[in-house]
Amino acid sequence: MRNYDHLRQLAPRALAEAIINISENCCLCCPRERERRCNEDCESGLMEWLLSKFIPSSVVWKKRRKK
Repeated sequence: MRNYDHLRQLAPRALAEAIINISENCCLCCPRERERRCNEDCESGLMEWLLSKFIPSSVVWKKRRKK
């Protein structure tokens, strides 16, 4: 399963949490950043992430603590 497939299955609240996690620091999930091949093309990096294998333990999928 890819990250894109998992996003499509999420309930609205969980989807919103994932979007917030990504928006706060999109470099955390970008495969280009992890592999030290960042070229400041974040749109392509996020597209690559969407097509990457779903990893349940990724920080993107963690629930946020309420403040």
